Amino acid sequence: MDAKEILEKYEAGERDFKSKKLMGIDLEGKDLTGVNFLGTDLLKADLSQTNLTEAKLNNAKLSGADLTKANLYKANISCANLSEAYLDRINLSYTEVIQTNFSNSSLKNANLVYVKGENSNFTRAELQEADLSKGDFPNANFSHTKFR
Repeated sequence: MDAKEILEKYEAGERDFKSKKLMGIDLEGKDLTGVNFLGTDLLKADLSQTNLTEAKLNNAKLSGADLTKANLYKANISCANLSEAYLDRINLSYTEVIQTNFSNSSLKNANLVYVKGENSNFTRAELQEADLSKGDFPNANFSHTKFR
């Protein structure tokens, strides 16, 4: 399945793309509000500036993906793998990231206001200038994380 097919199906009202193999797909700047990418392989995908408001990304594979300036307001990305992902200036406000792996990711200037991040892994992540206010991160691992 390629980007054109995803977008055509989305335009036709389909939102369920769970467990698909979309490695390296380019969906930069698209509006995919409410999409279901549960368990989807999005390794090294380009989702920069993409609107993923209220998206379901639980158990998704997003390692190495580019989500720079993406909007994931009220999304659920629990148990997802975002290791080595580019998440600079991402909006994760009111998002559930429970047991999510952000190790070695860049979250510079990210909005994590009211995030639920229980048991998430931020080891060696870059969180310079990120806003974590009112976030809930019990048992999260922030070892070797860069803050400022």
